[in-house]
Amino acid sequence: MKKIHFIILMTIPFFFSCGNEKKTNSNAITFSVNKLSFNMIPVDGSNFSIGETEVTIGLWKSIMGTNPGYFNGDEKPVERVSWNDVQVFIKKLNAITGKNFRLPTEAEWEFAAKGGSASKGFKYSGSDDLNEVGWYYDNGDERTHPVKEKKANELGIYDMSGNVAE
Repeated sequence: MKKIHFIILMTIPFFFSCGNEKKTNSNAITFSVNKLSFNMIPVDGSNFSIGETEVTIGLWKSIMGTNPGYFNGDEKPVERVSWNDVQVFIKKLNAITGKNFRLPTEAEWEFAAKGGSASKGFKYSGSDDLNEVGWYYDNGDERTHPVKEKKANELGIYDMSGNVAE
């Protein structure tokens, strides 16, 4: 069976090592940067946390100043960024927060996408029905969508099965 990836490397949620940050309901850790908040979700069975969503255009603009992508809307995932662009973003985010954010390894991303130790063995991240958890060619209307419009996976992470095409 052919494996299909729907999220490009540069828009997957970013990771950081766990620390003493403010915890909110559902174990999420909330960060505020330039008056914007975003949540990190601790991944059960690991020593890292992952962004609850992809990096949004709003968060990207608050750090980098502009939207590099084709689509607009602060609640949509940022797109059309290179690996180098993301490294600059992460460096600036780390300087602002004093934390250690980074991109995940492939193994970390896959473990989080599968639901960590809470995995129910779904075909997609959070469901056996792709329409419940992801935007893709057949339902996406050839555009990105605001984050958190689809069902989250077992850990409470959104859009791991689709929103931004590779």
